Amino acid sequence: MWTEDMWNAESEQSKNWQKYSQQLQDADGIVVVAAEWAGSIPASLRNFILHMSSKDVAHKPALIVSVSAGTGGTYPIAELRSFSAKNNHMIYIPDHVIVRKVNDVLDTLELNEEDKDDFWIKGKINRAIGILKLYTHHMKKLREEGQFDLDDYPYGM
Repeated sequence: MWTEDMWNAESEQSKNWQKYSQQLQDADGIVVVAAEWAGSIPASLRNFILHMSSKDVAHKPALIVSVSAGTGGTYPIAELRSFSAKNNHMIYIPDHVIVRKVNDVLDTLELNEEDKDDFWIKGKINRAIGILKLYTHHMKKLREEGQFDLDDYPYGM
C-alpha cells in the first residue's frame, strides 16, 4: 500500500517499487485495464496508480480499457480520467474501450462476423490500439525534446 515512505528512496516501499517504475519508464505507451468493481476501479489499481510518478509516466499516452461482467463499465473510465493523471502527468488518449458482458466475448482470437458483440469489441480494441500507437509515436518525440518542467512543477494544478 502506498504510504509517504515512497518519498524516501531508502525505504522498502520505494525499493520494491523500482522494478515497476523501470518498466513504466521503459514503456512508450500504457494500457490501463480496470475491472469494474461495484461501479468503481479496484483498490489495487488505485494503489498502483498512486505509486506512479511523473518520472515513470509523464507525457506518455495511455488507453483505458474497462471490463464489466454486466452492462456497466462507464464509471471506471470516468474515475480514471478524473483523478489518476493529475500528479503523474500520464495522458489518456480520447478513445477508450469498454468490454461489457466480458464472459460472453473475447473467447477466441478469430473474427467471427456472426457473433456481433464479439466482432464489434474486437474491432473497437484494434482501432483503439492503433490510435494508441499513433499517440505513442508522436508523444515520444515530444518527450525527447524535454520541454516539460517536472522538477519545479511535478504535480498537477
